[in-house]
Amino acid sequence: MIKKLTKPSNERKESVAEVERCVTMQLFIKLHKDLKMGSFIAGNLGLAKTYWIFGVIGSVVVRFIMTFIIMSGVNPIIAIVMGFGYSIIVWIAVWNSATNYEGLKLWAILAKISVVFGILGSLAQFNQ
Repeated sequence: MIKKLTKPSNERKESVAEVERCVTMQLFIKLHKDLKMGSFIAGNLGLAKTYWIFGVIGSVVVRFIMTFIIMSGVNPIIAIVMGFGYSIIVWIAVWNSATNYEGLKLWAILAKISVVFGILGSLAQFNQ
């Protein structure tokens, strides 16, 4: 039997969005319990965790939240400040983690280069 494809209802879209918000909040609550902010910023969490969890995955989550805020009609300045504030904290944490990193120096150098490109990319967005 072939099912006819239909557009999802608004109710279904809202329930999917609610599930995404709940998953995001659970992720942040777990991460908050696992670390203290000062330790994170000081680079004591480890380079791999700091870079991949907060620098990559966390940034994707923050971008999703920023998009949701902008699309919901709220002042976009709130989303921009939130995203830029998160980026600054992560850049500092990644830089400090790279400085504290005791493994292959190549990873520390690449992480710092990534931070510099992130800063330059953010500054370029403000100049548009």
